Amino acid sequence: MDSQKSDEALTVSGLQLDISLLEYRVRPCLPTCAAPCCRGAAAAGRDKIEKIQATLPEIMPLLRPASARVIARKGFYCAQATHRSDFQPEEEPHWLRIVDGYCVFYNDALIGGHCALHAYCVQRGLPVLSLKPQVCYLFPISKPVNHWVTVRRWNELPCLRPTNGEEALPVYLAYRPELESLLGEKGYEDALRGWASRS
Repeated sequence: MDSQKSDEALTVSGLQLDISLLEYRVRPCLPTCAAPCCRGAAAAGRDKIEKIQATLPEIMPLLRPASARVIARKGFYCAQATHRSDFQPEEEPHWLRIVDGYCVFYNDALIGGHCALHAYCVQRGLPVLSLKPQVCYLFPISKPVNHWVTVRRWNELPCLRPTNGEEALPVYLAYRPELESLLGEKGYEDALRGWASRS
């Protein structure tokens, strides 16, 4: 579940940053992971869908065979737009398809990650956010909703616990590029100074 708003939020670049970004610690790529964050449907806006569609022939070889078959028959996203609080209506978000319980772009055979979109961008030296939906790129950090940013507190995520120990990094340090995509480099530095006074 997502955290609730608190009086301890830090305001940076017009966004309210929840204290969970400071308190939660992450240990990525645990053997017990099984990619629960890739289960269920992700959503992408129309602009991102069009970019994925344009590069789809090159992405197809990175997919699971079952995903490739589904995309060949029905496409990689559901035709009807959906409504989500973390998207503006003009973004026209659509659900990405699910294949065997996982996102259509999930592939556990890929080296260095489980996402075909992520792997494609890394292989070609592209910014990951150029293709990967923002909700996936930021995870476990939420997309801003009413200017509020928090950590998604999913019980199924063994990598993300306040009790992970000193060897694990706080979310705000482990996910610097993701936060910089929201705050900008200067905003992130402002956040570091604000959090340093609280840690």
